[in-house]
Amino acid sequence: MSKLVNYKKRSITLPPGCKDLADLLQPARPSKLHTLSAGCAHPGIRRQESGSVRLSGIGQDLRVLFQSHPYGAILTLRTSENRFAVNFTRMGPEMFAFAVVDENTSEERLLREFFTARGLELPSTKWTPATFVPGLPVQITFGVSPLPSDASAASELLKELFRDVCAFREDSEVAFHYYEMTNAT
Repeated sequence: MSKLVNYKKRSITLPPGCKDLADLLQPARPSKLHTLSAGCAHPGIRRQESGSVRLSGIGQDLRVLFQSHPYGAILTLRTSENRFAVNFTRMGPEMFAFAVVDENTSEERLLREFFTARGLELPSTKWTPATFVPGLPVQITFGVSPLPSDASAASELLKELFRDVCAFREDSEVAFHYYEMTNAT
């Protein structure tokens, strides 16, 4: 008998929250949880929140990101049908933002017009991979550069972006997901 395993501590009882063996064997299903904090199941994630916010209220989410923990944070804002998304990433003092759309859609055309009108950098025209899965949409990433340096200016740019590209109004719902990382070292 192994000295590392104490067979007397084994039991046929299920852990708390499991009503049968199927519950134990299935991976945890994501719930409609809006806030996960300190006990988050993902290593390296200190805080996680998701839900929806009105376009008029995204400034508060951006303020949280701009004031976030110094190790890093990610805020993703997207349409409910996932046709358009904007990601803000903070790693230490550095802040990055990019918009993602499917290639050859009205959203891509409107996003190009938005970037051109505001003097933001457009993605390279030679970005399409040589091989990809036929029939699956190809997405284009537009890096927001130059990026506004404060939450208020970034919020106004983001609101304009959703209004111009998605025809959103101030009361339109935007899905969000926020992660705040811990020190990985």
